[in-house]
This record gives sequence, C-alpha cells and structure tokens, in this order.
Amino acid sequence: MVPPLVVAGADRAGEEEYGLARKDLVSRLESLPFTEPIRFRSQNGGDYNSDLELLPGIRPGEQGIGIHVE
Repeated sequence: MVPPLVVAGADRAGEEEYGLARKDLVSRLESLPFTEPIRFRSQNGGDYNSDLELLPGIRPGEQGIGIHVE
C-alpha cells in the first residue's frame, strides 16, 4: 500500500480546487512506480493471533495505527 492521496472537500470543490486536485493526482500517478510502499505487518506473518489482533509482545504499551507498520 502506498500513502493515500487525500482530496479534502472534494464534494464541494470549485474549478480552482478541482484543477489543483487534478494536478496532484496526475503527479501522484506519475510517481507511483517510484513511491516507497507503507510496510504494514503481514496478516499471516506471525505478528497476529487468529482474531487478527497484534500479539502482546510486539510493541508493548503502544497504541495506534503505527504499531502495525514494520
């Protein structure tokens, strides 16, 4: 997974905002082959239990999405 491209307020974008979002999207698409993916832990790689919960010994005491990144 690569970092997301977020277009805030896309449902309310006027011509100027649309143009900027389009430019950002084109740039993102052109750079995809060179974009470093987010290295999430593998679901079946031994870091999670059968309920898909991170095992207690991995990043103990920490919370948030960051604990799922290697």
